[in-house]
Amino acid sequence: KKLHRIDLSNNQLQTIPGRTFRESEELKELHLRNNSLTVLPAGLFSGLSKLLILDVSHNLIGSEWIFPETFADLIRVVVLDLGHNRLRAVNASTFQNQYSLQILYLNHNEIDLIGDNSFASLYNLHTLVLRQNRLKQVGPFTFNGLYVLSDLSLAENEINRVDDNAFRNCTNLQSLHLNGNLLAEVPVAIGALRSLKTLHLNDNGLKVIRNSTFGGPGGGGHQHLQVLRLAGNELTNLTRGALKELPALQHLDLGWNRIGSLDHGVFDDAPTLKRINVENNFLVDINGLFMNLNNLEYLNVSHNRITWFDYALIPRSLRRLDIHHNEIESLGNYFELESALQLEEFDVSHNQIKEISGSAIPNRIRRISLADNRIRVVHQFSFVAKHNITFVDLRNNSLQTLDTNSFRLKPVTAATAPGKQPPEFYVSSNPYHCDCTMEWLQRINSLDTATRQYPRIVDLEQVMCQLPFVRHDQLPVPLTRANSSNFLCKYKSHCFALCHCCDFDACDCEMMCPENCTCYYDQTWNTNVVDCSARQYQAIPARIPMDVTALYLDGNDIYTLTSHTFIGRKNMKQLYLNHSRIHQISNRTFNGLVYLEVLHLEHNELHTLHGYEFDSLHYLKELHLHHNRIATINNNTFIHLKSLQVLHLEYNSIVEYQMWTFNHNTKLTGIYLANNLWSCRCQFMDEFQEWSRVYAPVVHDAHHIRCFVNSTYV
Repeated sequence: KKLHRIDLSNNQLQTIPGRTFRESEELKELHLRNNSLTVLPAGLFSGLSKLLILDVSHNLIGSEWIFPETFADLIRVVVLDLGHNRLRAVNASTFQNQYSLQILYLNHNEIDLIGDNSFASLYNLHTLVLRQNRLKQVGPFTFNGLYVLSDLSLAENEINRVDDNAFRNCTNLQSLHLNGNLLAEVPVAIGALRSLKTLHLNDNGLKVIRNSTFGGPGGGGHQHLQVLRLAGNELTNLTRGALKELPALQHLDLGWNRIGSLDHGVFDDAPTLKRINVENNFLVDINGLFMNLNNLEYLNVSHNRITWFDYALIPRSLRRLDIHHNEIESLGNYFELESALQLEEFDVSHNQIKEISGSAIPNRIRRISLADNRIRVVHQFSFVAKHNITFVDLRNNSLQTLDTNSFRLKPVTAATAPGKQPPEFYVSSNPYHCDCTMEWLQRINSLDTATRQYPRIVDLEQVMCQLPFVRHDQLPVPLTRANSSNFLCKYKSHCFALCHCCDFDACDCEMMCPENCTCYYDQTWNTNVVDCSARQYQAIPARIPMDVTALYLDGNDIYTLTSHTFIGRKNMKQLYLNHSRIHQISNRTFNGLVYLEVLHLEHNELHTLHGYEFDSLHYLKELHLHHNRIATINNNTFIHLKSLQVLHLEYNSIVEYQMWTFNHNTKLTGIYLANNLWSCRCQFMDEFQEWSRVYAPVVHDAHHIRCFVNSTYV
């Protein structure tokens, strides 16, 4: 008997006996929501005269089970929720005794009929929610008697007509939701709502807003209206004077219409405007629309067809601007307003902007999205004066290179700005060309951590870049996985500052790229690549730079490698001579290449290795001799290669070789010998097999090695 609150929500109740609550006369709250009730039996709420809150929403109750006596004893109920049921009609007897009722939810039912004076006894009702029903019309007496009603929702019905006197008794109404209906024009009845503060007319079929639309009978307009939503209609224009009767308007939503133009000064009649939304229309020009709105804080003109923009078009008070998905090519700042603007958040993504400079970004900006433009250039120090910047999005642009000062910020230390984190930049999905000027970007998140002069690149792991020197159409590689030696720039000639012989021939410190070749260097000149591949050379080109580290001569037609060809190139580590029809290697050809590590001689016409070819290559790690015609190898050929790790001899014509000479190559980890003409002579095969067992981990193609006899592999 002393229960004050009963909650049976979220069960699977289908019925409740009529006398269930007969002994709970002190009950103040009863919650039956989210069950499967189809019936409210007679007398279920009898005697509950002290009940304040009744929630029977989210059930299956139909109008046929709502009788005049159903709620008769609920004389003190303040909140009644019948939403999400199957009610089809409301009449004058339904709530005849609920004169204390303040909030009534009838949303998400199937109501298509509300009888005259159905709510006349609810003279304390201030909130009525009829959202998502099947109402088609609002008659002159539908809301009769609701003198204190302040919030009325008729959204998402099928209303196509509102009687001119429908709201004559609702003089205190402050919020009216008529969105999501079938209205072709703004109802005249709204003119009587002089206390209205919020009006939702979005998602109807409105085609025109006249200068008299919000004037009301006798003039005077809606002096208190602050929020007006007209989005999702069929408006094509808004003429000057249309907002004249709305002097307190702060929020105007015109998005998702068909507006192709707006009269100059159309918003000047509502100087109190703080938020304007005109997204998803057909505007091509915003000149003369917003610059005089000194209270404007938020403006959305995204998804239009605007081609020209200058900061002079917006008021200095603006804090958030959204102009994404337009056709703007540059952020104009003719009057140099970057220091005067209050703009903090700016979305200019999905436009056609080609470059960014410091004057193109207001100094007080905190967040700016420049993604999905055509930006190719970010000028030096574009962000150094943006002391409040926290977020920049430059993804999906056309950036190929970035200067080290493009992202530089004002120095900040832990002492001057304790706890301040570096701004977050997103820069991936650009076609970066990682030449020698871009190596810094790989290390940007660790640059100047003490003074924090650079932002944190959040998506650095996703940044891909095309290396300037690639072989065989190499795809872009992750920036963070590229070696420092991969960041290269081209050069024709270069003379170091301390070099004094550049005007003379045979100058060791002058870098001169051979004719018809392409040469690359990194910023430290520790990497010097000379690419003379497939240039139809018949001899080694003259004046190969002395500091070359990698030389590509593959794909040429060089019959003989002459002596001392590479003398003095002590820094060379990689030499590519493959696919060049080489028949002969002279004595001391590789003399001077003391630090050579990789030598490619595969796919040539070599027949014999005399033993002297590689005797000076003490640091050679890889030797590629496969796919030649080598038949004879001197036993001393590989003895001096103390650092050799990988040797390719497959696909030659070798018959016999003293395999135990590889004992001198103590660092050998991989040798390839298959597809030769190995002898089947018993003594040789016994020695070969014994050696193979010892060196089994090293011979990587052992399963394919066959001996050759009588023109047949066995």
